[in-house]
Amino acid sequence: TGQILEGSDLSADGSTLALCYSIYLKVYDTQSGAVVDSISSGAGTGVSGAVAVSGDGKYIARGISGGFQLYRRVGTSNDYTLHFEHDIGSSSSCTALDISDDGSTIVAGYRVSSQGTTVRVQAVDVSSQNVTADKTFYGSGNYSNRVSDISVSADGDYFVAGFYGDGSSSMPELASFRSTSSNPIELYYQHGSVVDVDISHDGRRFAVAARDHHVNVGGSSGRLECYNLV
Repeated sequence: TGQILEGSDLSADGSTLALCYSIYLKVYDTQSGAVVDSISSGAGTGVSGAVAVSGDGKYIARGISGGFQLYRRVGTSNDYTLHFEHDIGSSSSCTALDISDDGSTIVAGYRVSSQGTTVRVQAVDVSSQNVTADKTFYGSGNYSNRVSDISVSADGDYFVAGFYGDGSSSMPELASFRSTSSNPIELYYQHGSVVDVDISHDGRRFAVAARDHHVNVGGSSGRLECYNLV
């Protein structure tokens, strides 16, 4: 394509693959390998590379500067149209996204650009487009922080968010939530950047891949951990 791949996601049923590039989003039918839609990025959109596909491929979300866009497949065709755009202001950039398999809930993670150590997590109900959870983590350390990954349970009830952290003891690298509450179920202090999270289908357990150091610091060691959530 001549463009750098910024992000990708595959629907839970394996039918739909979304590839996010800087100037467009390409949607593939995995059975045929055909491109079924190509969605261009509007001028000034600032696509971040964060992308998420619902379980059946009906919805595709992509992160932009200041929010995210949600696209919906129209009828039985493979054409996707903009369902809505969620905007929290240009001072923030979406760095992580996930959508529940049932398409009911989107969770987005943002880096607050004016504060290199401050991050924000929001859950949005797709049907009403209302924010159901909103938590900002204010950093004070010396390292750059970002929401590195988000994973939502199949029914949208629970989610976990991983962070790089800022090198301070007061900033968690991992948080678990109910999607209807801004108060975390639990905060976890990993003493190293979390790079990937994955929650089970029923939301009862999740796995975490983390480094033993902050990503801004050298070192190649890391670990894989599993947690019970409920």
